[in-house]
This record gives sequence, structure tokens and C-alpha cells, in this order.
Amino acid sequence: MALDTYSRKYFNDTIYGGIGVSDLETELIDTREFQRLRRLRQLGLVSYVFPCAEHTRFTHSLGTLMLMGKMTEHLVGQGWLSRDDQKKLRVAALLHDIGHYPYSHLVEQVYMYKSQEESSVDRIVDVEFEAENSDSLLTMLGKKVKGGGRKANHERLGAKVLTGRSVICNILKANDLDPIEIGSIITGEFRENNMIYCQLMHSSLDCDRLDYLPRDSYSTGVNYGVVDVDYLVRLLTKGNDRILSKEDVIGIDERGQNVVEHYLMARYFHYSKVIGHKTIRAFECVAKAASYIYLKESTTWPFKSYEQIVSNIDTAEFLNFDDSYLMQCMEREANGLGEVFSTYVNVIRNRIRPRVLFEVRSMFDSETNSCSNNQYHDLLRELKRNPSFIAEAMNLHKDYVGWQEAIVNIEDDPFKPGEFDETRYREAVRIVDKDKRAELLVKIEESIISKLAKYKSASLIIFYIEDPNDNPEEAERRFTRGKQAIEDVIKAFD
Repeated sequence: MALDTYSRKYFNDTIYGGIGVSDLETELIDTREFQRLRRLRQLGLVSYVFPCAEHTRFTHSLGTLMLMGKMTEHLVGQGWLSRDDQKKLRVAALLHDIGHYPYSHLVEQVYMYKSQEESSVDRIVDVEFEAENSDSLLTMLGKKVKGGGRKANHERLGAKVLTGRSVICNILKANDLDPIEIGSIITGEFRENNMIYCQLMHSSLDCDRLDYLPRDSYSTGVNYGVVDVDYLVRLLTKGNDRILSKEDVIGIDERGQNVVEHYLMARYFHYSKVIGHKTIRAFECVAKAASYIYLKESTTWPFKSYEQIVSNIDTAEFLNFDDSYLMQCMEREANGLGEVFSTYVNVIRNRIRPRVLFEVRSMFDSETNSCSNNQYHDLLRELKRNPSFIAEAMNLHKDYVGWQEAIVNIEDDPFKPGEFDETRYREAVRIVDKDKRAELLVKIEESIISKLAKYKSASLIIFYIEDPNDNPEEAERRFTRGKQAIEDVIKAFD
């Protein structure tokens, strides 16, 4: 299969200029399932702060295909992959977001939360959200999802699309591709059969991350994503892993160590300054809370759970499951599901900015389990102990006041004190020396990443939805009372 097979059709692209696709890929792109991605914004509500961030999962998926093509062409040329491998991996890259939820990862997290909440084994909370003194709706959806909730992630849903949507399933089969196998590459479960497949789709240097960093940076108007991707691809090489039973793995030639470090630093700042922007986080908390109420209380919404999405996956309803449709459905029921829900919908529909009351940052050292900022530690402890204290001080409904914690690290160290995480180990960046020995970047003493990997940057924000009936003087009095309540907590622990 010659390279020009992937040049039957071109898409103009702001990042790469032109993206060539094959006949098979064109057929997949033309399906209604893939065209649905045009109606899913890549960054959800990020455009509320960075107004040009209106690009979609559709364009990102084409970019991911482009990079997988570059990576696999290099590896085929080195004799480490076959043309059949390349065909499978290109299709998996193209379809990796085929099961994505509306509003980026925002609604996905709500479905994952709901799946875990309903699990008898992995319940997140042991009280209903209406219970006295429980977390506000704006806060509780930020808790970590694990166990039963993970089954609802967009990659697993994507695998269900490949096997459950008859059109796309038949296209794959007609081209000698197994929909189950392509789905397992997308979810990362194929790693048991092929570690290289897993790394190209699921690692710190996979084709997904290498596309969205420059694409998101370009669309938001920041410069964090300026990385020499072509150079990284040219330095992809195979090395011997001594821990995973001497398995062959993909890494970067040692000549490219500084470029990889630059990429990881760029990704860190992108998450810290764009994805982690305090106003974006506040808006997303409101949108998640609105989605949660809607899933729980609506009598007309067909997708009350992940299982119901799967059972409707070959219907027109699934094709309608996009950003605008969900917002329109919530708007129709805005006045029927209570005042809190109506307020949330109004905030999102009309971009009524939640007001950030307080923000505090800290660094955490995983080796010593220490926090660099006592204010952060003390305030977070009080919020967990008495989550309603700020709302009470401001005389606001508790579901109009929320807090959210965001943690960002530069690269995961799978060998944290007292634990070994095999998933993180498989996904970690490796440097391959001249003797073809693959070493984790975080374990190379001469790398700045090895020094920074033990730290995590944390940001805690407290925000609220202002009462529209307040005059300017009353609004400032509420703000002052909230700030004072926070300062009293901080002083009490000094």
C-alpha cells in the first residue's frame, strides 16, 4: 500500500496546511456518525474566555489522523510496523473521538459521575445532593471518578459506536477491519497484544495530544503549543524496555530529549493557563451541575444513563446528541425543573459570569506529601468539613456557591513512593540511547523533567452566582462577607 493511497482527497487545515485521506477514510468521514463531530466543540466552554476557541472534534480528529499518518509512515520505513498496522492505526486515530459527549469532557464527567453514583460498590457520595450540609451541586461533580464510573468514558462509548452503528460497522468490515479490534485500540485495551499500538494512541506523546496542543493553542490565541512536532516524529525509535519483560517500546532518540522537555513544559502551561483558567472552571462547574439535574430530573431526555446511550446508539437520537441539542433541550425545561436549574441554564445560555471570590495556589511534593501553602491546606480542609459556611455567610443558597480544585503536573512518575502504576508506566515518555535501551524520562537525572515530576501544581477557586436582584451596594456587601468568612478560616489556623 503506497503512501499516495492517503492522498485521494485533501482537507485544508490551519495547522498542517493539507491533510490527505484515503478512500476508506473518506467513506468514514462522510458517515453521519463522523459528521456529528462537527457539532461538538473541541474545548467546550473555553470560548467563553478565549472567543476564537470554536474549533470542533471534527477538525481535531482529522489532525490526529494526520499525525498518526506521519508517525506510522516513519515506523513503517524503519520496519517496525506493517502497512496493515498503519491502516488500522490511521482508522483508530480518525475515529478516536467518535463516541465523544457534548461540551468536550464536561458532560462525559457527569455521565461518569452518575454511573459511579448508581454503583453499589463505588458510590461517590452517601447522601443525596439535597441533604443538609452536603456539598453544593457546583462542587460535588468535581470529585474523582473511579471504578464503575470509568466505563462511561468517551473512548468506551466510541468502541460501542463502532460495533453498534450499523453503517460504520459495515464500512469497517467491508475493508477487512474488525470493529472490535479498532475499538480496543481506541480504548487502549489492545496494549495486551501490541505495546506500540498502545503508545501511539495512549501515551504522553500520542497522536491525540500532539495534535490538540498546537491546535488548541492556535485557536485560543496563546503560544504555548509551539512545538517542533515534525522533529519529534523523525526521532521516534524503538527501544528495549527492561521492566515490561524486555518488551519493545516506542521512545524518542536521545538527541531529542530537549525537544520532548519543551513539549511537556508547553503542555503544562497550556493546562495551567487555558484549560485551568479560573473563569472557565467556574462556568464548567455550573454547566456540569445543570447537566446533572437535567439527567436526573428530566422526563423527556432519552439518555438518562450511559446504558441508555448505548441502547440508543443506532438511532437518530444519538446523532442528535451534540452541544446545541443538549442546550436546547435544557432550555425547554428551564422553568420546569426548579429555580436552581433555571438559574444554571441562564448562566450558560447568556454567559453570566460566575464571580470568583477567592483563589489560592500551592505546590505539592509527592515524595514528602507536603503542601507549600498552608492557606491552601487549611481552607480546603474547612471546605470539606463544612462546605456551606461561605454560602451561609453570604446569605445565598448553597447551590449558588461552589469551589473547585485543579491539579496539574508536568509528567507522571509511575514509581511514586509506595506504589507502582502500570498504566502510567506504559504511557510515560521514554528516551532511547544509542544501545537501544529505553529509559523513562522522569528517571533520567540529567533531565529537568526528573526534578519537576515529583511536584503538582494546585489551584483552589471559590466562586458564586450573583443574585440578579442585588443592587451594586448589596452585591459588594455579599462579596465582602464571603471574603471575610474565608479570611476568618485562614486566620483561625495561623
